Amino acid sequence: MEENEKLFTLKQLMLYGAIIGVLLILNALMLSRMGINILLNTEEKFITNLQPLIIGLGIYFSLKHYSYKIINERLKFGKFLGFGIIIGAFSSIIYSFYLVMFVTYISPDTLVIFKEMMIEQQTVFNFPEEALEQAVQMMTHPIFLFITFVLSTTFWSGVFSLMFAIFNLIIPKPKNKI
Repeated sequence: MEENEKLFTLKQLMLYGAIIGVLLILNALMLSRMGINILLNTEEKFITNLQPLIIGLGIYFSLKHYSYKIINERLKFGKFLGFGIIIGAFSSIIYSFYLVMFVTYISPDTLVIFKEMMIEQQTVFNFPEEALEQAVQMMTHPIFLFITFVLSTTFWSGVFSLMFAIFNLIIPKPKNKI
């Protein structure tokens, strides 16, 4: 691949990732307006499980659009998988930045509730009080949260990309209509 092609491809993947990241943020804002906290919700799992659906469908349709509308050829397994992970990584960076801003500035009470939930769950394992407090402080630090959000969203992007790359091998290429 030429340097210009690589740059064009990266720009396209970044665009798709940005679109998916914005869709994830809009979903989170919509749920927030409905009074559902996406990080602490335990009752309405179906609604908060829309996020993986947005990631998965976003990656699938982005790669289909890229392969059949932009470069007009079927992506091979490795490229389909790699491009999907890159799209997911860009979307996860955008979405994770929003989530950190959400729990730090928009709804700081989320972190307080999250800390209480962690302490409640960890007391079952009888950790020493000092170690428990250090763990809670570390796990609720914005940088740690950002890294955790990025890694988890990118992981799910990789799972979806692998699944869709396999489907891409199995499903026949659509015929071009003249």
